[in-house]
Amino acid sequence: MNLVSWNCRGMGSSPKINAVRDLISQEQLEIFLIQEPKLSDQEFQNQIKRIKNFEGFSSGSEGASGGIGTLWNKNKWTPTNL
Repeated sequence: MNLVSWNCRGMGSSPKINAVRDLISQEQLEIFLIQEPKLSDQEFQNQIKRIKNFEGFSSGSEGASGGIGTLWNKNKWTPTNL
């Protein structure tokens, strides 16, 4: 199993989501943990949709406090076996 934990300090821009997508592809990640995405739950879900074969959830952020998110390869993992 390959996983990465990253303090991204904001995931709302296209360059950040592209960096996430590139890292997932290059390292063949199955699970990606993100600290401080600084997005609401809905914004986080919208960004995840841009990453092929991945789904996830987040705690959402509160103002400048960043939140936390988890993404996983839906072909290998389901929420019940995480």
